[in-house]
Amino acid sequence: GLQYYHNINDKKCYVLGLDYFNDWCFGNKYNQSEDFVAKNVKCKSHTGLCNQWKNGDFIFEAYANRTRSGCYPAGIYRLST
Repeated sequence: GLQYYHNINDKKCYVLGLDYFNDWCFGNKYNQSEDFVAKNVKCKSHTGLCNQWKNGDFIFEAYANRTRSGCYPAGIYRLST
């Protein structure tokens, strides 16, 4: 999947592979077993629409509309808490 990186210095968005996005969420490149869950659903961590992935007990979200929301990750939360 594709996700986006927002560079705060040049205020531009760059397309990255999901492997880079996974590192932001889970901290290392060896834990990359996420499954796509939903597209364009209401964000649980913020307002707006998000795309969601699941890895074990964690769901992570990226804003679905990059032009409106800044094209960067929306948040991460744990299902068991």
